[in-house]
Amino acid sequence: MANSMTGFGRAVLNDIGSKVTVEIKSVNSRYLEIVSKMPRQLNYFEDSIKAIVNSKVSRGRLDIYIQVDNNSILDNYSIDEKKIHDYKVIFEKIQRELDIENDMKISSYLNLPEVMTKNSEPNKELENMVKNAVALAMDNLCVMRNAEGQKIIKDLQKRVELLKVLIDRLELYTQDMLQSVFEKLQKRISELLAKNGVEADDARILQESAIYADKLNVTEEIVRFNTHISQLLNFLGEQEKEIGKKIDFLLQEMNREINTIGSKSQKTEIISLVVDIKAELEKIREQIQNIE
Repeated sequence: MANSMTGFGRAVLNDIGSKVTVEIKSVNSRYLEIVSKMPRQLNYFEDSIKAIVNSKVSRGRLDIYIQVDNNSILDNYSIDEKKIHDYKVIFEKIQRELDIENDMKISSYLNLPEVMTKNSEPNKELENMVKNAVALAMDNLCVMRNAEGQKIIKDLQKRVELLKVLIDRLELYTQDMLQSVFEKLQKRISELLAKNGVEADDARILQESAIYADKLNVTEEIVRFNTHISQLLNFLGEQEKEIGKKIDFLLQEMNREINTIGSKSQKTEIISLVVDIKAELEKIREQIQNIE
């Protein structure tokens, strides 16, 4: 299914004495960009988070915000109560024997050597909780991106149908254009030759007029343009993944064909239609920038 690159997803999980909140925003980008903002204690499994995102989207800039309310679980420290007890005995002995006031508080004990140590093993429970929250937020994001994508597809289909109408109208105007150009050239060449006292060679006049008129023929460009329209409708109908890049390439080719038609045409009606078609192609190009 075709998806928009714009969306928002949020998830909140409560477990293991902590609350994890994940918010993900996505906007247009030519490639997949993932920017995460989270407590530094979570950095060790940032790659796992990016892998979840990669499995669900292929294009867009995604800003991921992760908040864990219970900071104690983030710090992942262990406290050696026996060590605190041993220190307490020592300080009480010093107080008795040397008559020195014992001003030790809990915070003072925690700063003593080997009392509080950081665990070397990552907190797997927290990691799973964050990964689950990211996956849920991504699911919510994808729902929104898909809904927006379907709206864009419907709009694009209407615009492509309008292109078909415009190019068909343009083709009608070009049908008598070559004959008209041929006749005008034939008449003009004959007049110039007569004016300069040169005997007219009817066969040569016909040949030169035909060669020039053929250079103004836009039949091939119209055929290719219609082929691109059919391909474009197929992409929109099938709604394959990552159709944005394919359609962007088709639009470049269609612009090339319509520019060539405009440069060859002399009729005011055709020039006007060329302008209308180019304007519609630009609207489609703007829309397709938001398709994954």
